[in-house]
Amino acid sequence: MPLPDPNTRSAQRLRTAADRVQALEAALPRAWREEGLPGLPELAAHATAIRDHHQQVLDSAAALISRPHPTTADRAETRALSNAAEHLGAATAAISRAATMAARLHEADGLGSPRAAETRERATQHLNLGLSQARLALRETTEQLRRDAVLLTGPDPERTARRLAAISRTVAPNARVLVSPARTADMPRQAAGRRR
Repeated sequence: MPLPDPNTRSAQRLRTAADRVQALEAALPRAWREEGLPGLPELAAHATAIRDHHQQVLDSAAALISRPHPTTADRAETRALSNAAEHLGAATAAISRAATMAARLHEADGLGSPRAAETRERATQHLNLGLSQARLALRETTEQLRRDAVLLTGPDPERTARRLAAISRTVAPNARVLVSPARTADMPRQAAGRRR
């Protein structure tokens, strides 16, 4: 049985990394959720998970560079992983800022002074901003890794087949346009109005 093509192997590793980043994004708490803002322990756990994946991506890129005779696929994968590491670093920084704001909220919790109320309001805004920035950085990482995987192997054959089938249906010579009954009743009146 022949070994898989190097491009296919590299693309599969990039897709696996993208799936992991997508899972990290899905696990992030949403802003203004019903159970309230996430606390420092919860955000610390997310920061650790993102940081661990960031380190894993960097280690993979370093391992590819250390190969004695890197293939073109290895070079492309190294570039993709180093770009992903940059986005993951931004996500780590953003979630760390959110964790700092959670600590400020904890500090002001239960205090009734105007300064404490202002601290709570600003910390809440910055915490949600940090979560949004982390989510955006993770989404950019996922999209970039998937794009790079496609560049290595070409588009997903199933998706391409579905796209071609949809195009052929829309440009078919005998295609029919379906109109709802409510619109059909108005058509003669509108057509007659246009003739005048």
